[in-house]
Amino acid sequence: MPPLVLRYLIGENTILDCCAAPGTKSRYIFEKMKFKGNVYASDLSKKRSKLGKETAKRLTIPIQWDYKLSLIHI
Repeated sequence: MPPLVLRYLIGENTILDCCAAPGTKSRYIFEKMKFKGNVYASDLSKKRSKLGKETAKRLTIPIQWDYKLSLIHI
């Protein structure tokens, strides 16, 4: 995600990050949100989604990971 676009997300409390694996961008977004709010992350690859979920758990980052998450689930 270009930083130019990301600056408009600051102040938002819920973000859906698609194609998010392995989670670096999701973590960066959460950091820019000052570690407040909700970040939902998803990826089309089940294997990569699992990797992102494991990384978030290991780093104790409260990012909600799901394989093929859709807006219907939120």
